[in-house]
Amino acid sequence: ICSMARVPGYTLTNSQDTEAVLGNQLSAPGFRIICLSQRLYPTELLEFELQYASPDCSVLQYFDGDDVTIACFNCSIPEGDILRQKLLARGLHSSLFSVNQVYPTVWSRIEESVARTGKLVVFDDSKSVSLLAHTMLHSLGERCRPFQSILVSREAEIDFGVSVDKLNVDYDSLLSQLGA
Repeated sequence: ICSMARVPGYTLTNSQDTEAVLGNQLSAPGFRIICLSQRLYPTELLEFELQYASPDCSVLQYFDGDDVTIACFNCSIPEGDILRQKLLARGLHSSLFSVNQVYPTVWSRIEESVARTGKLVVFDDSKSVSLLAHTMLHSLGERCRPFQSILVSREAEIDFGVSVDKLNVDYDSLLSQLGA
């Protein structure tokens, strides 16, 4: 709805982005949509230390590393954090970002990280045929030096029906593709 209407929208995935988004956007002028994840609702709330928040809170960074950049769209931060932990167990340090705004988004902080690491893993659990992750990959592809990118998403059901509310991730395959 946000992308079609061209209004800002935020998905809240953990306590730090909730605090940042609500503190920045709740009293700001204009219309926006702020939503919670039904998939994350029954799980334990993640607690990260917020390293960076863009001025409009569209991009939030929780970890900084020189080996891999992980960008998590919509409500996929738990999957990104699992990959971060698996990489850390192999001695690789990753930057972990949450992109929780639907439209528009400034990618500069992620672009800086990708320029440093040369590797980008993108998680997007959105139920859409037009992913914001595709927009970011296109933008970074035009502006960054060549880098390895891996997109983990789920297929959207275009027909009326119910999409499985789960993002299936083959972490062993991801680690292998990253040379970890």
